[in-house]
Amino acid sequence: MMKDSVLRQSALVTVALGVLVAYGASACLTPGPPPSIRWFSASADRPMAELGQSETAPASAPRSEGEASEGEASEGVVNSSRTALRLRRVTAARHLGERIAWRQGAEYGFQELARWTELPDAVVARALERVLFESGAFLRDGRAELALDVEVRAFEEVRPAGRGNGPRSARVELALLLTGVGDRALLDRTLAAEAPLQGEGGEALADAIRCAIAEVTGATLTTVSASTHGP
Repeated sequence: MMKDSVLRQSALVTVALGVLVAYGASACLTPGPPPSIRWFSASADRPMAELGQSETAPASAPRSEGEASEGEASEGVVNSSRTALRLRRVTAARHLGERIAWRQGAEYGFQELARWTELPDAVVARALERVLFESGAFLRDGRAELALDVEVRAFEEVRPAGRGNGPRSARVELALLLTGVGDRALLDRTLAAEAPLQGEGGEALADAIRCAIAEVTGATLTTVSASTHGP
């Protein structure tokens, strides 16, 4: 009897140990909550304090060539002191979207847990509108023969090549096509700007991207003005 009792106790201990081991293994194998995606704004319209905060889905693409704010069409009749210009299309390379791109030498990739709140072409389009029209340099006219098409070819973090730990930067590159009467090309040029990252993470990248946007859109104004007004 004593032998049977010892055997039963031994069996119970074995079962209990098995249950504890199985519970521990399942706890280790149970995945935790997935890491959340962070959204960053590169728009110059947004306050610096908002960088890195969660946002809603990306905004829609910029206005098409025929769309204009109220009164813009009539303004072209009243004010003839400035050259009328159409910002016809602002598009982006196929790999540029809400996912934040990086480049390391010839290699391209995307950050897994970081996104832009707005598409790069929408951000660049709004910056161009401020520089070209809101500054008073050109008259916005959706029917003007002078038209500017822009393609955003780079909107990315540039990492040091190889396995180095060198400085990182943000690069924005724009391809410009300015056409006049009869779609005759007046300007076909690519401009780019880079700004160093002052820190780590998405907030530093967003800040550097904004600096690069300001530089390259300023260069766009200078280049387009020289092509239309002369030196």
